Amino acid sequence: MRGKALFVLTVLTALTGCAGEYRLTVPDTVAAPGGEAPVIARLERSEFWRFHVPIGQAALRFEASPGRQRAAYTDAAGYAALAVPVADEPGEYPLHVRLQDARGDEAYAEGRIFVLQPNRLTLAVSWAALQADPAEAADALARLAEAGVGVIYLAGEPARQPESSRAWLAERNLPPGPVLPWVVPAPGDPLTGGLPAARRVLAGLEIVVLAELPAADAVAALEMVPVTLGQADGTAVALLDWASLAQRLLTAPLLMGEHDFELIAPEDVRDALTR
Repeated sequence: MRGKALFVLTVLTALTGCAGEYRLTVPDTVAAPGGEAPVIARLERSEFWRFHVPIGQAALRFEASPGRQRAAYTDAAGYAALAVPVADEPGEYPLHVRLQDARGDEAYAEGRIFVLQPNRLTLAVSWAALQADPAEAADALARLAEAGVGVIYLAGEPARQPESSRAWLAERNLPPGPVLPWVVPAPGDPLTGGLPAARRVLAGLEIVVLAELPAADAVAALEMVPVTLGQADGTAVALLDWASLAQRLLTAPLLMGEHDFELIAPEDVRDALTR
């Protein structure tokens, strides 16, 4: 039904012209130093109350470093994707995305590229796991970040609003990190969103802390270790709380410091968490 309504709205937009404002969304992304970041943006137009019509065949310009631009056209769903080169040093870098259409109307959005070290442990945390106890999560994640552990946040709708998501994290003293799109799969389905792409470029992305138990099997299928806090699940490693997770990791020589994580199997990570 929603698909039919969107089709009708798209037709009406084409017939009556585009008078609404553009909405350009740029989710966070991650990359390894000196590599390329897979970036994506979505272009929509606010034509009707609560409806945003995707805009296809629009040329978006991406700039990750001064003077170095790349461009891509949006598809029928309004998405444009490409790879951009990133800095050689770890850190957080701006990604500028711009549009200027044939009529001179413009749109601009700024995303973030987080360049993380692949030879250090990185922890992915679902938004639902954070919300269960933000204060305890903030304390544990701050200790881990201080020890050199990277932190990635996985979110559904909040990932479409990166600025407000970063503000939410900062207000609760959670360490900064990318907020990647996260869709909890149905049983038997693979993971989609930002996590699989991050796993491909970060060998140290070994652990996913989640509250959504149906996602545990899909996380394990990507050769990562799912961890639940205060919940029992046959696939995930069940720990008591955030403090227990931080203590287990900080006392695991196999995972702390610099390592070639390509050589560390998921079973070894499980052993370090459960010993």
